[in-house]
Amino acid sequence: MKNKVYTFNLPVAIVNKLNEIYQEKNDSKNDSQKASTNISKAILDGIAYALADLPPRSPLDDFYLHQLLTIEDRRQTKQYSVRCDETLELILDHYKPDSLTNSKFVTFLLANYLLPYISIEDQEKQRNFLSVPKDYKSNQDLHLLRIPGSKWSPDMQYAIQKVFGISENSQGKKWKTSIEVCAGALGIFANFKIADHEIINDIDTRKTNLYKGLQKCPDEIFLKLQFLFPNKEIFDTKKEELEKADKQLLESCGKDIVIPGIVSYLYLNLLSARNARTTYDKKNDETYRNYWKAIPLLHERLKETKIYNMDILELIEKNKNAQNTIFIVDPPYLNTNVYKNDILTLQNKEFGYKEHVKLAKLLRQITKEGKNNDFIYFCRITATRKKDQKTKETTNLASLPAEDRHMEGMIDDLYWGHGFYYIDIPYGTDGTIERIITSFKFDDAKEYGKRKKDANGNQEEDVNGKRGEDVK
Repeated sequence: MKNKVYTFNLPVAIVNKLNEIYQEKNDSKNDSQKASTNISKAILDGIAYALADLPPRSPLDDFYLHQLLTIEDRRQTKQYSVRCDETLELILDHYKPDSLTNSKFVTFLLANYLLPYISIEDQEKQRNFLSVPKDYKSNQDLHLLRIPGSKWSPDMQYAIQKVFGISENSQGKKWKTSIEVCAGALGIFANFKIADHEIINDIDTRKTNLYKGLQKCPDEIFLKLQFLFPNKEIFDTKKEELEKADKQLLESCGKDIVIPGIVSYLYLNLLSARNARTTYDKKNDETYRNYWKAIPLLHERLKETKIYNMDILELIEKNKNAQNTIFIVDPPYLNTNVYKNDILTLQNKEFGYKEHVKLAKLLRQITKEGKNNDFIYFCRITATRKKDQKTKETTNLASLPAEDRHMEGMIDDLYWGHGFYYIDIPYGTDGTIERIITSFKFDDAKEYGKRKKDANGNQEEDVNGKRGEDVK
């Protein structure tokens, strides 16, 4: 069959890597006479090998591109000519989804082919790890709830302190208002006062009921706990009482403070195995009362605070026209469902990729409108190591490197290239990495991709000017 010329618009970085691999395989030199021929053959090689490894009816995952290229690299494209007979046309007609152009489809195929050639060392160059002093001790006096995803670990406490610029010689950055949209166990709010006016929010009605109770009637809560001794019989009774209290909370749409619900929730949380409130664990008997010291302290801390029980995105949307405000955002991590199975809410429990895309757009919007607003966003750039639910198996260790790059790529797509900053925090001993992304610069921060260029090719300016005032 006679050869035809096919033209594809492909990322330059991918084609360069393909050509490099092709030359290594064929021991050829990249002189000017062979360059165009080599590139054509390299692209065809990549397509062929990718199709050979592609499982039948398997959808091509565009996130493979994340694992190979930054957003900026993906935008740097060029037209390349490939010489082949009609076989290539038949392949495109058979395999290409209707939703993709020929160029996009070939790009995805080449990304699938190249992935095994990308070394872990190349990925490590992107890291900006935080160094935590060995003798650092965080303040745990206000730590009351024991729940997953808590920001109470010493490493995270040190990182947050670093980001806000708090030290012995400085009170750090200050804003007029702070809005913590996912307050959780109050690991951030309890120890860091960075604004004159504070708002905390959580979609879990049990938590907001607890915080409102601590704010309004801590004595009543404390007294009721005094008469609850640790044992399995009381534990089982409190499970039943919590179910009744949950119904009251939902009926009042979270507006009423339900004291029995607060007491049962705390009792079960502090005495259960893995803090799941389902199984009594006698090992927690000794520490049960230690957490009570946080009750009067949290009462004082919450006195002037506004407490909301709203959807995360709705709260940010409602306050997007605020001025001199920092949004503290610690949402459920991508690709995990451990949180939604453990909350009581009338709000949307789902917070998947679609919600993260909306969140990123909102955060970019509120920090680009010249109102001196900021955000601090917490995420995880590694795949889930542990079981999210009883029916899900632990992640296969052999697949972790690829899944980690996949996860980091999704975060990059949302926040890279807007002039933000970040730092990475190793968490635990299983390779998990937390990332903090901010709209403001801080000591040891790394720029998270330079700002995009405008229509004239000029880099966008930071319209907010000076972000957050340093208070000495």
